Amino acid sequence: MAKKRVTLVQVAKDTGVSPATVSHFLNGNFQKMSLETKERINLSITKLGYQVNPVAKSLITGRMHTIGLVLSDSTYDGYFEDLYFLHFAKVIKQQLKTLGYKIILLDFEEIFMNIQMVDGIIVKATLDTEKFMPKLMDLNVPVITIGRHNLSYGAHVLRVNDYQSGQIGVNHLLSRGYHNLVMLTYPHGHVPGFDDRLNGASEILQQNGKLTTVITGDMSEKFGYDTLINLAHTNQLP
Repeated sequence: MAKKRVTLVQVAKDTGVSPATVSHFLNGNFQKMSLETKERINLSITKLGYQVNPVAKSLITGRMHTIGLVLSDSTYDGYFEDLYFLHFAKVIKQQLKTLGYKIILLDFEEIFMNIQMVDGIIVKATLDTEKFMPKLMDLNVPVITIGRHNLSYGAHVLRVNDYQSGQIGVNHLLSRGYHNLVMLTYPHGHVPGFDDRLNGASEILQQNGKLTTVITGDMSEKFGYDTLINLAHTNQLP
């Protein structure tokens, strides 16, 4: 026979406080609660094996404690073959867990159908995700983009200094004695971060009186492979 779920009322009775006090404890409202009361409730929860009902809690707090990590439809399968993205999602999951939140992966069609399931949205800024941003911002849910789109759309933006990254990369190669460089990037205007990296790299090269070859493409694995083969066949390998 399945074990019956322990209720908040049972915890309150075991602790000798009101259900409302236990509810305040579970929601982190400790302002008028003594240390002794907090310890008694905590011990009772552990002893009885009480588990918070997330649906019930969401009805009280108005929050699901869930963040949606949104994937672009056109590259959906590629995300799960991308070691960078897998690490990226893992780190977000770990950090959210420490804050009492969980993460769910949704494509753009799913996020519009399930917006009531999330308290906020994280979007990896790409060409594909940018076209959905105006509609996404109309959902009245906090949105964070990792990297920036061409326009801001009013979203919160978390990004590295791509211009400085380009400078650091080229300075490192020059310091190691490499002077013949080839840079692969998206066509200008497609991805702002890549433009910034190229501009930063170009500045350092100009300061050192160096020229470089810039080759643009879709930045796929095939593009990189084909470019390298072509350079090898024409004796232009850097």
